[in-house]
Amino acid sequence: MPVSIRLLSLFLASPIAGCGWIGGLSGDPSTTGVPQRVSDRFEGAHVGLCYNGHDTSRDGLFAAARERCPEPGSDVRFRYQDLNLNDCPLFKKRRAVFACIPPRLPLPSAN
Repeated sequence: MPVSIRLLSLFLASPIAGCGWIGGLSGDPSTTGVPQRVSDRFEGAHVGLCYNGHDTSRDGLFAAARERCPEPGSDVRFRYQDLNLNDCPLFKKRRAVFACIPPRLPLPSAN
């Protein structure tokens, strides 16, 4: 078989063989900016995450958002998601924005 045909067949087969490899590039969610329209609409701290919908579970995404809240022990509430015109990398194109809900302070004792 001529070299050009071998190269062509390798080139055509590489997208099929590379699906798992491409998915592995996305990794864990990464921090990104929060759109101005979201931070203006809702008060408090917000966290923006870039993620790949095939590699990231819902629970994993919420856990990553909790870890990135500025106040330890905060809970998160989902606020917004987009897929286009954001600053996320190619293999983590989805962006989710969460509001950080600070932990409640303990009530003072009635002593």
